[in-house]
Amino acid sequence: MRVLKYRELKTEWLFAVLLALVINGVLFGLMPALQSGVKENVALPALQNAIDIFRLKRPDPPPPAKEKPQPEEEAKPPEKKIVQRDLFQHPLSEKPRLPFEVNDKLPSGPGMIPTLDLEKYDLHGGGTGLFEEHDLDKPIQLLADIKPLYPLRAKRMNITGWVKVRFVVTKEGRVENVEVLESDPHGIFDNSVLSAVSAYRFSPPMVAGEPVDTAFTRKITFNFDDE
Repeated sequence: MRVLKYRELKTEWLFAVLLALVINGVLFGLMPALQSGVKENVALPALQNAIDIFRLKRPDPPPPAKEKPQPEEEAKPPEKKIVQRDLFQHPLSEKPRLPFEVNDKLPSGPGMIPTLDLEKYDLHGGGTGLFEEHDLDKPIQLLADIKPLYPLRAKRMNITGWVKVRFVVTKEGRVENVEVLESDPHGIFDNSVLSAVSAYRFSPPMVAGEPVDTAFTRKITFNFDDE
């Protein structure tokens, strides 16, 4: 029994010694590594200072680009308002345009100047510009009366008849625009009347003291009693 206990005790001591040796070997093996780590940590601040000394200066950043000013919008002219006028509500808001000039020396007042018939005038410039015989201040005078020739054929055949003509007497008293309105018998006396009336001369037609172009209508008869 004692021999067994001795052997067990001896075995425990041997195991403890071996464990201590192993631990010491490990510690001796780790010491160089621990020492080199401490040196590296001690030299790190000096290395950082050296790096700081030789640090290159960064270039200044470029200035920010200036924004181009946007062109101002041109002020729009105010829109013109179109006012529609009722032509039928104010038909005579403007003075009518007459084909003659009014004499300022004429006496003024109601009843002093004859009233003109403006119905035949287009106040917008499209009228004929002619007065009628009843518009005149007084009847005109025939200054040159040329009697129409009696056609020889009608005279030989004892033919009588008439021709109704319309013509214009100008401001100067001349005759223009002669036309046949009716004739009986047709075509027998027309040319004779046209030639004679075209040669007429009258005193100037007058309206409100001013000469005007006036239209006339006349009926010229042909019979043997007039010769």
